Amino acid sequence: MLKKQIVIGSVLKPVDDIRHYHKLALSMTKTNKYGFNIIGFNSKNHSAHPDIIFTPLFYFKRISFGRLFAPARFFLKLVKLKPELIIVNSSEFLIVSCLYQIIFGTRIVYDIQENYQLNIKYLSPLPSFLKPLAAAWVRLSETMSAPFISHFILAENSYTALPFIGTRWTVLQNKALPLAVRTARKANLNAPVFLVTGTLSLTYGVREAIDAFMKIHETIPGSQLHLCGKVPDKKSIRYISETIDNYPSIKLIGGADGVPYETIQSAIARADFGLVFYPDNPAISECFPTKIWEYMSYRLPMIIQEERMWTNYCLEKKAAVIFKPGQAPTGEPLSILYGTFYPASIDYGDIYWTGEEQKLIQLINTLVSDQ
Repeated sequence: MLKKQIVIGSVLKPVDDIRHYHKLALSMTKTNKYGFNIIGFNSKNHSAHPDIIFTPLFYFKRISFGRLFAPARFFLKLVKLKPELIIVNSSEFLIVSCLYQIIFGTRIVYDIQENYQLNIKYLSPLPSFLKPLAAAWVRLSETMSAPFISHFILAENSYTALPFIGTRWTVLQNKALPLAVRTARKANLNAPVFLVTGTLSLTYGVREAIDAFMKIHETIPGSQLHLCGKVPDKKSIRYISETIDNYPSIKLIGGADGVPYETIQSAIARADFGLVFYPDNPAISECFPTKIWEYMSYRLPMIIQEERMWTNYCLEKKAAVIFKPGQAPTGEPLSILYGTFYPASIDYGDIYWTGEEQKLIQLINTLVSDQ
């Protein structure tokens, strides 16, 4: 049977991105109806699935002249592949995807993983005078493209308030991939390993996490901090490098090119505690960190901030304790780490991608069959 072809496209996400490859594409291939071509940023990995092809079209700095040509290259690849469905992750690809739809006919799904307008205003390394213009252009392109988009996939519940999506949306949160059954584990409190994974940048809380660890390290000198993930900008690279030079108890796993997802999984499995700290920032204040679900899936206890949107959820799951970075720790060695985590009486079924997968399959089947 000839399989329907679907393209997933992103400017900066690698072709083996966890959401694009491990969640969207691999979930849909279970139906045996679809073939995928994931177009994105360069990666050293290759697809291990016969129905999923990686097409690494892009390899440039976040702010670069080469990025201006990315939409044109994406359009030419669409003309060659002739997909029945395009799943767009980057706002930069919306206009050319709509143009392809007008000329050749297809359906478009906009997978919104971030509030791109707020990201540019509050997180982007762009010069200050360019931020308002870039943010306005992103929102304009999203609004102009909205009538051509068949459906919006939202990674966060808060994105349902975006003004251009109407009622054609489905929330698919970045929940954890299913694992073998995990049970609560006992941490090594004499020399515990603390962990931060994901995007390791100043705008995403790496400074706050390191500050919290240093307070804990005062009481537990044998403790270590592992930073595992991608460091996306020079300022964060410089900060982390200088910190590691001064504190040998802190180790970086990864860097500018990131790490394979399997490396992150391995780091979580070996750690004793996860640190989840973020700065106050309007661009991320209503976002639920993916790492929380990943840590829960491995039954990794977490040290978290108070008064965040995820704080009560973590406490109700008995998965975390609150630590106030501004206060020196008390107790010998640190009383908050002696808590009971992940009791068998609590249901953790809602942390997994399984439920989101069923919504995704139903949505894509409907969109493709209606053509």
